[in-house]
Amino acid sequence: MGKPQADSKSLKTMGTYLKASRIELKLTQEQVAEHVGISVTYLRKIEKGSSSASWHLWLQIIYYLKLDFEVIKFIFPELKE
Repeated sequence: MGKPQADSKSLKTMGTYLKASRIELKLTQEQVAEHVGISVTYLRKIEKGSSSASWHLWLQIIYYLKLDFEVIKFIFPELKE
């Protein structure tokens, strides 16, 4: 199996989920972006589903938002197999 590729629908779904989780935790985009070492602009693109990220960055965001690591399967559906 090659490197997993996220499709646009998965990115949008995951971005929406990340944003909702961030808001539920009462965290700002600035706080999350600073913690994981990216720009707020890049985080906005991830939350809108218009940009992807490296595995490392996805995992950093998921960990910081205290999400179950199983959500990575929303980004890379082929991992469900």
